[in-house]
Amino acid sequence: MGKAVIYIRVSSKEQIEGTSLSEQKIACHQWCAQQNLSVARVFVEQGESAKTADRTQFQAMFRYLESGRNGISHLVVDRLDRFSRDPDETGHYMLSLRQRGIALCSVKEPTDNTPAGRFLAGMLGLTARLENETRGARALSGMQARFRSDRRWVWVAPLGYRNGRGKQEASLIPDPERAPLIRKFFELVASGTKIARAAAEVTALGLRTVNGNVLPPQTAVKLLRNPIYFGQMRSRKWGDELTGDFEPLITEELFLRTQQALDGRGPRNVKHHRSNPQFPLRGALLCPRCGLPVTASMSKGKTRHYGYYSCHRAKDHLRVRADLVEMRFVALLERLQPDQDRMRLIDAIFRQVWTDKQNTAQSEATQLAGQLKRLETRKQNILNKIDKLKETDFDSMYQSTISEIQRVKLSLLDAQRTVIDVDTALSYLMHLLWNSHILWETSDLEVKQRLARLIFPEGVTFSNDDFGTPVTHSIFSLLADKSVEDGVLVGPEGFEPPTKGL
Repeated sequence: MGKAVIYIRVSSKEQIEGTSLSEQKIACHQWCAQQNLSVARVFVEQGESAKTADRTQFQAMFRYLESGRNGISHLVVDRLDRFSRDPDETGHYMLSLRQRGIALCSVKEPTDNTPAGRFLAGMLGLTARLENETRGARALSGMQARFRSDRRWVWVAPLGYRNGRGKQEASLIPDPERAPLIRKFFELVASGTKIARAAAEVTALGLRTVNGNVLPPQTAVKLLRNPIYFGQMRSRKWGDELTGDFEPLITEELFLRTQQALDGRGPRNVKHHRSNPQFPLRGALLCPRCGLPVTASMSKGKTRHYGYYSCHRAKDHLRVRADLVEMRFVALLERLQPDQDRMRLIDAIFRQVWTDKQNTAQSEATQLAGQLKRLETRKQNILNKIDKLKETDFDSMYQSTISEIQRVKLSLLDAQRTVIDVDTALSYLMHLLWNSHILWETSDLEVKQRLARLIFPEGVTFSNDDFGTPVTHSIFSLLADKSVEDGVLVGPEGFEPPTKGL
């Protein structure tokens, strides 16, 4: 009586949960009983394809057979495609079996160890390979059709999305828990926050991978580089870039600004030390003795702490209560009023400068649009050569073109951005100049500091418990002083509406 091992295999979870394994096992045992063979071992492969021999139980079985101490004479399978779908590998392992005197036997196909049997086994292997490759080609063709024609994402959903079910839903659906955190991640990095700090912040808010893990640094960068989040699907393998059928999580502008930040060309988050709301004039207030900016601090009184602006460069330099200075500053803003005749002149200058800037922006936008069109053509030419270029050459050419496209797109968005109409801007300018004291009292720290820099770009000096009547280096010195010639107002180049600083 000979001895046999049985090898059974399924390639999918559905087959594991179905009856395929048990049916194969029963058929193989029955065949061995008919051939008067005892079964030494059964090797069961669950959910692994026969496209390759690199299968767990397959390799374990050959290590067992190659030990040579078990007296195995037959290897029994239900069908040859359970053994292998690659004819080259089939031939290699059949030769290995023959060298050890082991016959490969199929329950449902003739596989005796004769020239005709070996020929038939080879033909069956080729047939299995043809079926497998045909099925794979059909599946790939179907995926490409859904991707290109239906604009559907055909792979596993990226973090922040889930896969849609059926044609009734979009191919990707925003994950209600993760999508807002992905958006927050982009916003933080685009605003200048370092990736590690931004990742830590969204992690603290609950962002995790689908497995519940924290985002590794490399994965975080890949996420921020992925254009799918503003709705663009890219397949470098197929050379396609398409707008998907799903809802974007972010705008293209936010994506472009994030790329700018990742490339080191974006804004940087600088820590501001003048951030105490109790001292809004810090940096703008000057010492009357030395003409330099004063500092600010809290000092303890008999009953509570008081804020002080101080110059510590000498004993007799400025030291004054902060609440007094700020009260006098509001009174100063109330006293500063522009001249009506000068305001009419400013109106004309403002309108002319505004028109010139609009014309310049339109010309710049036209040039950028042409440049973008040329870059898109270059990108498509590179994609068309994907099969002809070395991978390293393709990556270098493609990535440099994409970076240039992103830079030009961002510049174009800035040039095309809708601006406030001139009458609205002028209305705000008039309100600012006539009601600066109200704006100061109703604004937060950041706007107060900007307003102080705008009105007093070279600072303002406090002396004898007040700012005094003559205030120099102020926009109001031009708008209220009759001795200043009109040409001084018209002459400076680059006149900017004050709204830009607020």
